[in-house]
Amino acid sequence: MSKPYADLEDITFGVELETHRPTDVEGRIGGYHNGVAVPWANCGSTGYNRKKWTAERDGSIHGTRSGYVGCEYVSPIMKGEKGLENLMKFVDLLKERGHRVNRSCGVHIHLGLKSIVGENASPDDVVAFLAQLNKYVFNWQDALFGQTGTRRGEMTYSARMQAGENMVERIKTISEKPKGTKTEQDIREVGYASTRYRAVNLTNMTRGNSSSATIEFRFGAGTLNPNKLLMHFASCVFMARLAWKTRHNKRDAVSWELNKGYHRRPAKAGVRGVKFLSRRMNSARAGYRLKEESAVMADRWDRMHETALEMARKYDSRCPNR
Repeated sequence: MSKPYADLEDITFGVELETHRPTDVEGRIGGYHNGVAVPWANCGSTGYNRKKWTAERDGSIHGTRSGYVGCEYVSPIMKGEKGLENLMKFVDLLKERGHRVNRSCGVHIHLGLKSIVGENASPDDVVAFLAQLNKYVFNWQDALFGQTGTRRGEMTYSARMQAGENMVERIKTISEKPKGTKTEQDIREVGYASTRYRAVNLTNMTRGNSSSATIEFRFGAGTLNPNKLLMHFASCVFMARLAWKTRHNKRDAVSWELNKGYHRRPAKAGVRGVKFLSRRMNSARAGYRLKEESAVMADRWDRMHETALEMARKYDSRCPNR
């Protein structure tokens, strides 16, 4: 890829929305990983590989009140601005039909690996990118979980990355191999070392740099708020684009040591982290260019960041160390 990072229009993505669905909503709910097409999802999704949004059961969704059932909606593979328009229309349809969320619900965002790194990226470049992306997520976890307004990082299915854990140490070791010596197997080793239930899930890397390999971000809390959802998406794309651009930068601004000011004082980590991430997104072209690439983003950009900061205050208010 000759560009410094991928254009939004070229980025493929998918979204999983966990909800509480009213039992009188039309259509069946399929089994886990065996979803059934949503008959009322007429929001342009048939243009994506002739597939639609699907509905499936997920045992992690609980606490449903009478008249509701847990349901995860899985998008087709989407791309660029049309994909964002599709996502916003689908969220509107969920709200019109009375869907709800609670703390057991999550939002999972997948980015297609090849759409970020390009068709002909070398294993050396891909491994360097994955290591850099992990480092950003590791450093900015409070900014990511903070924008949800929940302590989602303390939950089983989206736990925080921890210093010294196997995934962190293994990726550090692989990334430190001399330039030009990394192989397709090293990409797979990143996947083998990864843990699915983290803020970022790289277990799909066991497929190597294949067309089906995706990066899954799991930090998002269940929401039908378009500002929160778009902020989650923008954060994922920004980190991925920045990680690709800086993959071989040995003097990068972040490290594995968690020694920045926004890492101090856990009781204020959410607000500090979100403010830092917002500044980076608004000062780095990989971030603010999203407003130029997407009318959906441009229309809600300021509200996205304002909502994230509001949620971060809630996140900090729930800090157990206050």
